[in-house]
Amino acid sequence: MSGGPFSCFSKQGILLLLLSNLHFGVGVSSYLSFHKTVGDSVTMPAGLEGQNVTLIKWRYSEMDIAEFNSEVLYFHGSHFKGRLEMNANDFSLTIRKLTLQDSGEYVVIAETDKQIPSKAVTLEVHEPISKVMIQTDIKLLAKHSCSVWQVCNASSYSNLTYTWKRDNEMYMDVQQIHFSLSPAEGDISVTCNASNIISWKIALATVKCSNDTTDLGMVWYTNYIRASVGGAVVLILTVVVAVCYCRSRRDTDRIWTPRAPHLSLPESTVS
Repeated sequence: MSGGPFSCFSKQGILLLLLSNLHFGVGVSSYLSFHKTVGDSVTMPAGLEGQNVTLIKWRYSEMDIAEFNSEVLYFHGSHFKGRLEMNANDFSLTIRKLTLQDSGEYVVIAETDKQIPSKAVTLEVHEPISKVMIQTDIKLLAKHSCSVWQVCNASSYSNLTYTWKRDNEMYMDVQQIHFSLSPAEGDISVTCNASNIISWKIALATVKCSNDTTDLGMVWYTNYIRASVGGAVVLILTVVVAVCYCRSRRDTDRIWTPRAPHLSLPESTVS
């Protein structure tokens, strides 16, 4: 009984798969992984000890970057220009002056006298942490307590993990924290630890909730009070100036108002 078209398709697919992997390995198996710092060098072994290798290729991001054929070495691409070196004896690949963009999977494809699986080497390049800072935002609430927001900022953005400690309370895997604080609690010490696989740095901060802590509501209220007091002062000054002006006006009128001349009548003559 025939297996039908699906059976035929399966046989053809298997045959093509075998032919495509002939001489260049069968499948890809994970081999090694490396974690390095920006600027460092790495040497990735090919893992072909004891093999009769006639052709080997190192491939990155689906592109051949290094190749050994008989006794000749070839290097391809501009990304690694001047930074690659392959050992002609053990076929290990060395990359110098590593950058963050060098992270990824490197596949070793070899042609030998027998079928061997292709091997994948994983490289992760990390930027070291040089500085950590805590940014704090405190706002006074109506109930005489404070809302505290804190953000931990690190100089590196490469696979960072954050750990906070506030007195005896821990916060894990968060870059920012939020909590409430009362004036009665006094000074509170907060620590942020920023880390990646190659480095770590710690930042310290002290926060305190006070009744004179300024927030947006308090700023508006203060400005409003200042505007009201200023208006009252202007009104009082205006009244004082007006009163003084009126008094001055009356005094001026009293001094400078002309009087009618005094006329004396002639004495009557008695005849």
